Amino acid sequence: MRQSTGNCPVQTTLDPSPVVLDKFDECSRDEVRRTISSSQSKTCELDLLLTDVLKQFLPELLPFITDMCNASLQQGCLPLSQHRAVVNPRLKKSGLDEADVKNYRTISNLTCMSKIVERLVCRQLITFLQKHNLLPTHQSAYRRQHSTETTVLKIVSDLLLVCDRGQVSLLALLDLSAAFDTVDHSILIDRLQSAFGIRGPVIEWIHSFVTSRMQSVSFAGEKSAGSAIMCGVPQGSVLGPILFLLYCADVTYIAHRHGVHAHSYADDTQLYVHCNAADCAIEAERLTACIEELDNWMTSSQHFSTGKG
Repeated sequence: MRQSTGNCPVQTTLDPSPVVLDKFDECSRDEVRRTISSSQSKTCELDLLLTDVLKQFLPELLPFITDMCNASLQQGCLPLSQHRAVVNPRLKKSGLDEADVKNYRTISNLTCMSKIVERLVCRQLITFLQKHNLLPTHQSAYRRQHSTETTVLKIVSDLLLVCDRGQVSLLALLDLSAAFDTVDHSILIDRLQSAFGIRGPVIEWIHSFVTSRMQSVSFAGEKSAGSAIMCGVPQGSVLGPILFLLYCADVTYIAHRHGVHAHSYADDTQLYVHCNAADCAIEAERLTACIEELDNWMTSSQHFSTGKG
């Protein structure tokens, strides 16, 4: 599919952003200290310095780390030494066939310094998006005060309200296959620039973060040779989930344009319409038309297909 759609123009249904984020604010030593102190004391095998040791000698190291982080942000570049990851495959659910690779989720174990800089970037990016109401409204994943519970409550509440009115609901469930692993970098950068106003050193840093990445797989005590990553955002990173949400923001926008209700949790989207029982056939056609446009949009623009339930 990627080969057959590689020459297609980038598509987005989102309106151009009226505001711009084209530079990072300088991070203070106190902000960097709080970021490091609140981080989990986990260490990646790629780390040259154990996280616990970093925290123990943080007062002495803080000035140098702060200068390093600010240099990365101002220059719009994440050092290549921080582009590597060790992938630890995890079963998506207990009881699945361990011999089937499709049953595994790839979790990237990243360096401590990479995650520190990511958190600084993520904090400023989310602040900008929240200030200008640019985050997808009907998306409950990877956001404060949102969860799977808010998704369920929203949908169930809508269904119960129409039941009280004597109407019925038609529901379609969409799931994006290997969603995090199939994010196209050029399309991601284009959408961030056009729809969310990310420019200058900020978009340069994000481009540096997602490209030129290397990873090796660690499984059952064995470790593979390193390989280059051509697409996707690291699942297990700090910034990856937010980039994914922005990448897929068109989904609910397209649904609402068809008059279809939509709510998402990460790569799972629920589409539904309400109607009188006599109008089910008409509403089913509208729901089908919405799904077909979403499928065409994903195929031509995002290079991955949907799983439909």
